[in-house]
Amino acid sequence: MSSRLFQNIREKQGLAYSIYSDLNPYRDTGCLSVYAGTSRESAVKLVESVVAEFRKLKTEEVLLMSCAVRKTSSKAAWFSAWSRACPACLTWRARNVL
Repeated sequence: MSSRLFQNIREKQGLAYSIYSDLNPYRDTGCLSVYAGTSRESAVKLVESVVAEFRKLKTEEVLLMSCAVRKTSSKAAWFSAWSRACPACLTWRARNVL
């Protein structure tokens, strides 16, 4: 499942050869970061497009189906990463974390 950033900025606009976001939420602070590999010529337009995507998340309705699909995709990626890192831990984590 591709992210909105990947679909809109890389696929539709062709502004980046790689783009992804990372969220690190904490109880009192947090960090939302975006990485994008692009050319100097595309950098300004790319930043404007990322900000526009964030504004859309704030102002437009996000379909519940879209959220459910992305949540399932995130869980699958999490399981995949843990199964490679520590296969013996995966069963315990699946029972106790999710």
